[in-house]
Amino acid sequence: MVKDYYYGDFPESSADDKPEMYQEELHFLKVLDSTAVLKEGRYKMALPFRDCEVTVPNNWVQAERQALWLKRKLHDNKDLYTDYKVFMTEILEEG
Repeated sequence: MVKDYYYGDFPESSADDKPEMYQEELHFLKVLDSTAVLKEGRYKMALPFRDCEVTVPNNWVQAERQALWLKRKLHDNKDLYTDYKVFMTEILEEG
């Protein structure tokens, strides 16, 4: 009811219920469109940073520490391990 009343007063708003995209979202899509490449069965694309000259720090140590923490947690909690294994198997099967 209220929607009909609103659209009666503002007919142009009924033409498009789709929200407008922000400039950052448009930039993100533009970067993906211009850099996405399918290579050896995997997509590769640039990270949509605001500044193209961003240097990303090497976080290998943190990633390795997090993987070891997860391994210990899964080893200690068999229910979590089972759930995690099912979840990851489904993700891998979907590609």
